[in-house]
Formats: sequence, C-alpha cells, structure tokens
Amino acid sequence: MIQDKNGNSINTMEEWAEIFVSGNKAKHWKEGRSAYSIADYVINHNGLEKIKTRIEEITAEEISFDKAIPELEIKFDKFRQGRVHDLGIYGDKPSIFIGVESKVDESFGQTISDSYLDAVARSISGENTKKPQRIEALLKKQFRKPEKNVFNLRYQLLYAE
Repeated sequence: MIQDKNGNSINTMEEWAEIFVSGNKAKHWKEGRSAYSIADYVINHNGLEKIKTRIEEITAEEISFDKAIPELEIKFDKFRQGRVHDLGIYGDKPSIFIGVESKVDESFGQTISDSYLDAVARSISGENTKKPQRIEALLKKQFRKPEKNVFNLRYQLLYAE
C-alpha cells in the first residue's frame, strides 16, 4: 500500500529513507524532522489506520485506502511546481485524496500577505515570477469573495488542496 512515486513498495523505514538519500532532501531525513516523523508514524505506529479512523469519524463514511506515496507532488495549476505533500493518500469507496503536511520542527511559513507582497516586490524589481498570479488564482478558487483577514492565513495552507 505504501509506495514510492515509481510504484515500488515501501515497508520499512530504510526503504522510505531511500527517497531522501541524495540532494536537498537528505537534510530532512533524521529524527525530530517532519519527513522522518511521518514515516515513523505510518510504519511503526499504525498511522494510516489512525488517519483512516479519523477521516471516517469526520465523514461518517467507511473508507479504504489504496495507496500512500511519500513526497507526492500534485499539480493543481498551470504554474511551474505543484504542491509536494509529505504523504499523499489515495482511497476509494468513496474516492478520496488526503494530502498530509507533517510539521514537527518548522512552521507553516509566511502569511499569504507576506508571500504576496514579497512576490510583487520581486516582480517589480524585474524578477520573472508568476507567484502573485498563482496567489490570486488560489484566493479566487478557495474563497468566493476573499476578505482582508484571509491574507493573515499561511500561504502553505492555501495551496494544500
């Protein structure tokens, strides 16, 4: 049920760790960091069953999970990079997707306001960025009529669909 993006089965912490062995991601694979913690929760503490139980409580429906994929990127708009979930869980009966963002030792980042203003400033300074347009599109998608207080939310939560 747990697999990498190529469909290879993941059954141990060591197999999960292989996703993080090189590049920038390597620094995230250690005890006390979110990537390691979600793997530990799922592999060693029956985490998927606990998540399933919690979703069933919320929806009042029985569900089943088909697969769970660590570090799953989901494209949700036409811009460059999609949303990388610490764990993406697909289910059926009913069809469901759960994107897990594990937080242990870091915050949810900047507010929408700070992210937007930073991106606009970079754009005005000549940097080629589409982030202001992405934020505007996400606000339109998530809120019928965004009010000023919406900009106090964390940007990372805005684009976690």
